[in-house]
Amino acid sequence: MTNSIYQDQEVLDAEEIGENIRRFRKRKKLTQKDLSIQLNVDRTAITKLEKGERKLDAIEIFRLQKILGVTQEEILCLTA
Repeated sequence: MTNSIYQDQEVLDAEEIGENIRRFRKRKKLTQKDLSIQLNVDRTAITKLEKGERKLDAIEIFRLQKILGVTQEEILCLTA
């Protein structure tokens, strides 16, 4: 099993997505704990997301874009 999720036949790299989440979180000067509270998940879930060990669901993507002030495409590495 690989650390990727699939959308419209494109493979989205979970580690790259995690790196984006981490970068956007730090840009907003949020700790993992801060983000976990706003996302309503355990802090370890954020750690796993950022390491590419946990997949996002659609609701989490929507919430992350609002919290981090970025688009879904930016989170999912779909921008050029």
